[in-house]
Formats: sequence, C-alpha cells, structure tokens
Amino acid sequence: MIDREPVGVDRWIGRRIQTFAAAALAIAAGLAAMGPAVSETLPPQATAHPEQGRRLFGAIFVDAAAGTAPNPTPADEHYYRHGLGPRFNNVSCERCHAGGGRGRPLIGDDHTGAQLVIRASRASGSARIYNGPIPDDRFGTVVQTRAVDGDKGEAVVALEWLEVEEGRFSDGERYSLRRPRISIVPIERPSDPLPADLWISARIPLAVNGVGGLEAIPAASIRANADALDENGDGISGRFNWVWSFEQKKLALGRFGWKAENPTIRQQTAEAFAVDIGVTSPMFTEDDGGFELSGQDLDAVVAFVRSLPPAPAPGTEDRSVSLGSAVFAGLQCDGCHLPQFAAVEPPVRAYTDLLLHDMGAGLADDRPVFEAWSEEWRTPPLWGLGAAARLPETRYLHDGRARTLSEAILWHGGEAATSRQGFLALSTAQRQALLQFLESL
Repeated sequence: MIDREPVGVDRWIGRRIQTFAAAALAIAAGLAAMGPAVSETLPPQATAHPEQGRRLFGAIFVDAAAGTAPNPTPADEHYYRHGLGPRFNNVSCERCHAGGGRGRPLIGDDHTGAQLVIRASRASGSARIYNGPIPDDRFGTVVQTRAVDGDKGEAVVALEWLEVEEGRFSDGERYSLRRPRISIVPIERPSDPLPADLWISARIPLAVNGVGGLEAIPAASIRANADALDENGDGISGRFNWVWSFEQKKLALGRFGWKAENPTIRQQTAEAFAVDIGVTSPMFTEDDGGFELSGQDLDAVVAFVRSLPPAPAPGTEDRSVSLGSAVFAGLQCDGCHLPQFAAVEPPVRAYTDLLLHDMGAGLADDRPVFEAWSEEWRTPPLWGLGAAARLPETRYLHDGRARTLSEAILWHGGEAATSRQGFLALSTAQRQALLQFLESL
C-alpha cells in the first residue's frame, strides 16, 4: 500500500534543487545532441467534422471481445464503440467532461467510473520520451483502476479527506482547509512493497470549454509574459514548460493539462483516450503499431473540442462586481491570471498566462513533469468559474481539495503568498465582492 501526504518543506526544497539541476543538465545535453529541435509553431490542423466528433466525445466505449456494442443509429441515445481497455478509468469523454466542464474528485464505481485520476511516475529510471515522466513498471504513468471482463484493474484507490488548517479572516469568519490522503493497493501482489521512489499525483479533469481559443494564442504571446528570473521584481516568475510533441517529434511549448504537459488539443485528447479509456490511436498505438480509433475519428473529436466555446459567463453590472474586479487587480491576481493577451485577435479573455508558477509547498504534488517542478502549476483559466460555481459539488484546484473559491485562494502559496495574505486581510465587503467578481466570469 502507498499512502501519500504533501511533501515536507525540507524535502521540497531539496527536491526542487535536484530537479532543477537535473533538468538543466538534461536540457543542455539533449539540445546539444538534438540540434534545433524546439518548435513554437503548431502542427497543421486536419479538416474534420465536429458533429461526428460530438458523437464520439459522448460515445460509450465497450470491450470488443465481449461483442456487446450495438450497431449505432442517429436515433440512439448513446453511441457505442468498441475498443475499451483492457484497463481503463472511465468509458467516455463525456463521463469526465459533462457539458465540456470540469470533473470532480470521484474515485467512482462500475457505473460512474473514476473522474479523479492518479498520475504516477518514478524518480529514477529511463523515460520513454525526452525529459518526460519515468513510467512505473506496474502502473505506467496513470493508475488504471478498472478492467474489462476477464481482466483486472491495476489497483484499488481509496480517498480520504483530512482537515489540515483552520483559521480566521480579518473579520473573524472561520475557514478550514483540507487535503486528500490517497491510498493505493495493487490488485496483483498487494503485499509487495511499492517502490520508495514512486511519485503519485491526484488530478481532476479540467474543463475543455474554450480550449480552442487557448490553442490559437501565438506562442510568442505566451513567451512575452514569461519572467523566469523575476527581472521586473514583482515577485512573479512565470515560465513555460517545454514538452515533447509526438506529432512534430521535437520539444514544443506546453499549454494543456494542470502542468502544461501537452502542446496541442490533439495530443491531450489522444493521451486521454489511451490512458483513461484504454483506446489507442495513431498517436498512441498498440505495441504492434495497431490502433482502435482511426486518425480521422481522432481528428473529429479534436475538431469538436476545438469548437466548444467558453462556458457562458453570468456577467452582471452590479457595483460589487466592479469592486471585486478592482480588488482582484489590487491583490495582483492579474499578474498570473492575465485577463487577456495583448494584440491577440479575437480577444481570448481566459484569465490565464498559460505559464508555470511556483505555488508553494502546500500544493506541491511530489511529481515533476517535464520542466515543471513539483510545486509548479500552469495558471488555470478562470473563465467558466461562474457556470461551475452554480453546479452542485463543484470542486477546485488540481485534486479537488478546495470546496469553495475562498479555499482555493487560501491554498495559494509561493509566488502568490502575498496575494493570499492580502485576501485574508480584506473586509467582508471586499471579500464578497471579489468572490462575486470571480463568479461573474
């Protein structure tokens, strides 16, 4: 069994230094060997039909060996496709991204499937891709908890919530923060100890509404906001994540995922099919090179996802929202949650810079990804917060630990520690105005 809690500060600092040094050496050596192998341009986009992609996004995948997939017709409430598994976490894109929205920290069961995904990797070994996560021999890079009939999932995952911090705002209102405790018991050889250098990280699905707009932002515009050494002295040092592009076979600017670990919607989608549903494609194939989802079908899903607009913002002209916008800027929240990129047309008002930022030891997940350290996270877009806040049981942050927007803000540390302290010091009216502003996005 493995039972993981947040990294201690000493261990976090030591790992940060080790990770930075290792990454610097690997990048220097790799680029020297590979030559000019960095791309800032997106690969060509295939022409595809979003309507076919919509059906595949909502399709329920089943085991081909079971022969249980009926022939679909346009009148079907559910569209069934072969290719599930043999191991997987869920059976459909829609099950994790209902309406294109975010998922919840659910372990799931045979009916709902898992929405909370456990990422895994090792601290040492051989990476399958340049500078990427080192897969575990048993779990690979994602723990798959379910399997088709006749097979077994990789592990039983248990989730427990621990209240770890209590405090008060300046007006006396109480708050409490929680974090997850994840327990993993392998199904095969459960008594065997797991590797001491196994890194795990719990992740809830991000919303896919509006991601086409994020992909359309020029790489140069993203790079223009990077300030890795904080040369302007504002305490914010965003940087980008160079990740491996399976399409271009070179390093590319990461944009998607909690740590900006994928460069394109196509790669993000293909990876999700492979590790979450167990469906292979031309990008992530079977060992013999075969695949279950054709390139045409993959392109259709990507076209559908690209076509999804941001979730409608409730919006309001209320004076408190205007005050909240001013508080947002006064706390320097817009230093990372950039309202929009300069000189990008049409405007993309996503409230993100798409860069990595140090969020402190409290949010460190003990698992670096490419050049993203354990405590670094991509600035999540804030558009769609209003729609999400109106749904029952919406949760925030990478593992869903925050039950409210206030809790999400209070977990900010590292570069955002000053903003957190400022949030605690707000008057009741200012705090409520800020939250109303966020819920208007």
